[in-house]
Amino acid sequence: MIVPLVLHTFAATACDAQGDCTGLPTAGASSANLHSLLQVVFGVFAALAVLMVTISALNFINAQGDPAKITSARNTIIYALVGLVLSLSAEVIVTFVLGKF
Repeated sequence: MIVPLVLHTFAATACDAQGDCTGLPTAGASSANLHSLLQVVFGVFAALAVLMVTISALNFINAQGDPAKITSARNTIIYALVGLVLSLSAEVIVTFVLGKF
């Protein structure tokens, strides 16, 4: 009995220009909300890339001359740096595009 009352109290309804309400919830997202969300996502990706570079650098140091370990660590560093560049460039592109609209 209390659940429908709570749902009815907090649910926003969609009404068109004529005032016909469908009872469906509406989305209130703006470009500022989208930009903030994408900044967080790209920031997490960049932080993970930096963490991977750090871990791979430690693996490179601890390889002790083993060619397989050195190659693996070097490849991981390269891939993490490529991911970092992609994450930063994606942030720049999103900022540019959302700034235009």
